[in-house]
Amino acid sequence: MGEFFNGLLVLGGLVLFQVLARALRTAQVNRWCKKAEEAIAAQDWALAEKLIDRCLRRIPLWVEGRRSRAILLARTGRLEEAEAEFKLAAELRPRDANGYAQLAFFYAELGPEKAEQTVEALRIALQCDPSLIDTLLMEPCFDHVRAQAVS
Repeated sequence: MGEFFNGLLVLGGLVLFQVLARALRTAQVNRWCKKAEEAIAAQDWALAEKLIDRCLRRIPLWVEGRRSRAILLARTGRLEEAEAEFKLAAELRPRDANGYAQLAFFYAELGPEKAEQTVEALRIALQCDPSLIDTLLMEPCFDHVRAQAVS
């Protein structure tokens, strides 16, 4: 019977270690995120990207981190990488209208040559949340696709 309880104690210790390790990793990631926010405020894009990348290595499915990284990439002119991040963020939460709305804004900012992609992202966003129709379609950046998006 003593061995059984010793085994439970060891197992309990391992579980506790895992919980504490996760808490420490989370605290560390939170510190990196705060520093990334400070870097963004200071417009230090390289540092902000480095810190967000560090966070994403720890939490690769972190949607907000993916969106932040996409915005940083777009600001620094790395548009193909930004597009991939925006798409990934949207795909990670396929029923979240915000991800597709952000993708639509990204495409709209690229201009009329991305009209088809803008419309598709808007359509998906509006399928996810039809109440956004007035808010999204009143945005000036969607002037060139407004008719297509609601048809």
